[in-house]
Amino acid sequence: MLNDIIAKFSENKQINSFDFSLRPTHDIDNPYTNISLNILDHLYEVVEKANKNVLNQVILDEAEENINFSYKIYSQITDMTPHDEGMLFKARIIELLNDLDDASSDAYAELIEFAFMLTGLSKKMIENKKLENAFIISMLLFETAEEMKIRNVHLNYILDFKNFLVKQKYILHLIAVKIFEQNNGKLKDLFVKEILNFINKFYNDANNKLCFDLLFFTALVADEKTVPVIKSALTAIKKFATHISVTPYIVYVKAGIAFSQSSPKEAVEYAKNKLKYHHGIEIFANTLFLTNNEELDADFLEHVISSRKLPAIYSLTYNNLLLYIYHSTNNKEKLAYTAKALFLLGDETAYYEAVDTLKELGKYEQEKQEIHDLACKTIPLYDYCTMLADSKEYDLLVNRFELIKSTRDIKEAIKFMDDQGVALYDNNTNKQLLEILSNKSGKYPKLQNHVKSLLELIMI
Repeated sequence: MLNDIIAKFSENKQINSFDFSLRPTHDIDNPYTNISLNILDHLYEVVEKANKNVLNQVILDEAEENINFSYKIYSQITDMTPHDEGMLFKARIIELLNDLDDASSDAYAELIEFAFMLTGLSKKMIENKKLENAFIISMLLFETAEEMKIRNVHLNYILDFKNFLVKQKYILHLIAVKIFEQNNGKLKDLFVKEILNFINKFYNDANNKLCFDLLFFTALVADEKTVPVIKSALTAIKKFATHISVTPYIVYVKAGIAFSQSSPKEAVEYAKNKLKYHHGIEIFANTLFLTNNEELDADFLEHVISSRKLPAIYSLTYNNLLLYIYHSTNNKEKLAYTAKALFLLGDETAYYEAVDTLKELGKYEQEKQEIHDLACKTIPLYDYCTMLADSKEYDLLVNRFELIKSTRDIKEAIKFMDDQGVALYDNNTNKQLLEILSNKSGKYPKLQNHVKSLLELIMI
């Protein structure tokens, strides 16, 4: 009937039609299907051919809608010095801070959006070797965090902004490494001077970790002229610090000086013997990786892991760094056993990597039982059974069901069977699992009836 109504309505009318169906079959004749895979390539082509007046108007309209975007566009299409660009962004940050108060979540949203935009810009600048521009942006953002404290901005905003700065610190580390590689004297001097200025203004025992990270970055760009300055700064900070021992942090910075003033191999030997500060170990290892010293990096981390008893969190961190290195160097043997070590430390995500790589090397069978025994003790039943089902380890899956003891595990096992276990028809695995569950649930009629209904279902 509705078809008739639509047909009558459309009769003698020139109505354009559009097929709004979102069924997959309707992608077949759509010229834009899969365009997201290469939309940027298409966009480059279109921009080359575009009517520039139309393009300009689109950009202006977008800038009018989003003032933060207008700053980005203005800086990109104006031939600005690093200083002038820094002043441009500084003006916007001050404007945003002036708008920020406890009641203004919109103002904070604008500030954090601008901060993310600047982070994206700084990454592009590093790619384009505009290191001074990227450095100024990074330091402006660190200054913003301290200014928020001075202005007594709501604590939630300060904490959120500090979380954001974790990524910015990585960018600053990368800038330091690039300056070290370029060996640009003027840029080195600017880097050291401005970071020391920042520390002089804002150092306190509460932010000592950040300040010593920044000092480590200055150590990476140090030369004969600036090494004494950095060492003097360490002495001064030792006097600033009132409630903490700064000795481990000073060794951390000196490891950075060793890196910039000697060979990477000598720096690694220094770090092996002297560096005990765990966060510093991580940053030093990252420095080796960023400077393409992967073999030395692996040697350093292997030494740290094997030579001392580590808290679990640091064992996880260092093994994860090693895993990344072994991926980069395609060292399958060490990758497999590092993934296994991570899994044994409780990192469930390492399970597939350990199993797949060990299988690839033909060493899975000899490691299989140890991995399985630990998994049974540490991974929730539902999660582990899902992993085993995905890996088609049906014998281990059956064994895991045989080990069920608690009511909670019975319920988890039933949930697993409901969601995917009933479909495991290979070698009658589903039937075996349900029969085990039927025996295990004998004391719980309601659960046993549920299991029986699943057994009946697979028999149909």
